[in-house]
Amino acid sequence: MVVDNSKYSKEIELADEGANDFESSGFDTSTASLSSSINEYIMENGRLYHAYFGTDKNLMPTDEKEQDRLDMHHEIMSGIMGGKIYMAPLEHPARILDIGTGTGIWAIDMADRFPDAEVIGTDLSRNVSQAVGNWPKVMSEMYRCTKPGGYCELAELGIDLFSDDNTIGPNFAEWVALLCEALKKMNRPQATAEALKQHLEEAGFVDVEVVTEKQPFGLWPKEKHMKTVGVMVMLNAEAGAEAYIWNGTVYYGSWNGG
Repeated sequence: MVVDNSKYSKEIELADEGANDFESSGFDTSTASLSSSINEYIMENGRLYHAYFGTDKNLMPTDEKEQDRLDMHHEIMSGIMGGKIYMAPLEHPARILDIGTGTGIWAIDMADRFPDAEVIGTDLSRNVSQAVGNWPKVMSEMYRCTKPGGYCELAELGIDLFSDDNTIGPNFAEWVALLCEALKKMNRPQATAEALKQHLEEAGFVDVEVVTEKQPFGLWPKEKHMKTVGVMVMLNAEAGAEAYIWNGTVYYGSWNGG
């Protein structure tokens, strides 16, 4: 199943103008298998990054500011999905693997919802699409590791901008275009719903379903819940844009700072 926020299955009504507990009682956690390199960091532009991938590192940092952003993004995704944190028709899963676990907040929520399941969170980032250059290989490994009859669910953000009333700011649009250009230079193509669906099917997955949702940006939704989501998205984007600018558009030459 692919969850994509770049196209929309429903409209959100525009507003009138003017208008932690993460403890888990589940399985024991362990980091014993982590190599020492996982705990090595580099500092760039005042932000802390993991050093284990060197120049091929994830664009996003791993400091406290980023951890807070990831937890907020978890709440954004849940808000967009009406309080859900997954869409696969799960009943009594025995094992759940979270790739790109970030702070572990999704894995912990799943462990709370399915206390009899073994939940494993791996990798250090969330929304990993901007860090992947070879999706077919990733999908083939996902298929290899999925038990027959099991489910694979992807939750990634689209980069394309849309507006119900054609009011996208030109500076924002330009920045997104430069980011897309930088990702191409990095050989990390945009993970569109169409591309992800194709890669899943080519890997062997069947009955692939694409669910698209609108992610509001700012205060414009009229409905209170979606307005709250829009505010969180705006704050989340502000925290994430800095890293994308320095490690994407600047580092790879798409933007000169002007």
